[in-house]
Amino acid sequence: MKKILLSAVLVLGLLALGNNTANAQSGDFKLGGGLLYGTEVESVGLQVNGVYRFTEEWAGEADLGIYFPGDDTGLDSFWEINANAQYLFLLEDEFHLYGLAGLNVSTAKNIVSDTNSELGINLGGGGEYHLENLSIFTELKYIIGDFDQLVIGAGVRFPLN
Repeated sequence: MKKILLSAVLVLGLLALGNNTANAQSGDFKLGGGLLYGTEVESVGLQVNGVYRFTEEWAGEADLGIYFPGDDTGLDSFWEINANAQYLFLLEDEFHLYGLAGLNVSTAKNIVSDTNSELGINLGGGGEYHLENLSIFTELKYIIGDFDQLVIGAGVRFPLN
């Protein structure tokens, strides 16, 4: 699984090398990845995500996060899939802030092979800073559901158009 995620991030980086678009406009599509920390699972994870900007103010975001829980958590694996809407409320040339809301599906597998998946709601916000060929982002969101947790994330996104 780690090799697949690393390969995906490398391919995304190579795809973005030739692109000179720095500022987000409607119709922009970005792919990227980064690191996560979940307070309930108490571990670090990797994230792969994509964002599509529909209008000047609205964007859609989908991501997959895979956490690496320690032995003391009793979990063998923990991963989540998220689909969020972003509302961009502070737009500058290189920087913008956004609120987000959406759906979360979290799946935990414990050491005795029981698997449990739960649906949750995401509420949070983030910021993105645009550089020459990539954007740096950070997000803070709270998942409301049976797997309640605060998730802190940061990473990079590459424009593809």
